[in-house]
Amino acid sequence: MTRARHRSDVCAGDTSPMSEFRLTQISDTHLGRRFPGLIANFHRVSEHIDADRPDLVINTGDVSFDGPTSRDDAQFAKSLHEALPVDCRYLPGNHDIGDNPTAIGPAPKPPIAEAHRQQFRDIIGEDHWSFEAAGWRFVGLNSLVMNSGLAFEAEQFDWLASEIARTNGRPVALFLHKPVFLNLPDDPEAPETSIRYVPQPARARLIEMCLGAFGRLQDQRFAPGPDRDQGDRPCRIPLRPRQL
Repeated sequence: MTRARHRSDVCAGDTSPMSEFRLTQISDTHLGRRFPGLIANFHRVSEHIDADRPDLVINTGDVSFDGPTSRDDAQFAKSLHEALPVDCRYLPGNHDIGDNPTAIGPAPKPPIAEAHRQQFRDIIGEDHWSFEAAGWRFVGLNSLVMNSGLAFEAEQFDWLASEIARTNGRPVALFLHKPVFLNLPDDPEAPETSIRYVPQPARARLIEMCLGAFGRLQDQRFAPGPDRDQGDRPCRIPLRPRQL
């Protein structure tokens, strides 16, 4: 869970003063009715959000446990988010809509499919979005369609190009489910880890678009902490920032 604050004299596109915009980012909630431990984790997060009252919550993917095969997982996950006392935005993860293919390594199970993407949009919310607040442009991308060959992959890149053109020098916060890369933009893909990052050649195109527009990137991601657990117990996930 990440809490971010952005300060500005005015909110972009608005004449009213807005000195601070506060958001809480959560991810990998993996919600389903049959997982009481994960539900308990979410309730603890909900208590924190209720006490802190940010302006927005962003869930950056794996909102549900198994959206492609269980519509109920998606519906249940959305119902818990709707009970939060603040507005939410969402991005899909591989547990929500399937995974994207890579040049090497085994085929993903299940693979990304347009039907799964549409189900996410119908039940949970838009799978890509942008908005302005406190002088920043916030952009959320569906990273699972990248390298998929689906028609929406090209549509989203075109949409991103138009969003970048509208920034007018404002800083941009870009949200995705998958990290763009592990250490460096030109990291070679490895069979055992290729599905964990935005795959090539989509990765190179995304980096080129962002570097061409902004000149530099600062990479911030969730990194496993010493007490992270793959089960349904709470975990500590520190944020690791790097400037590229």
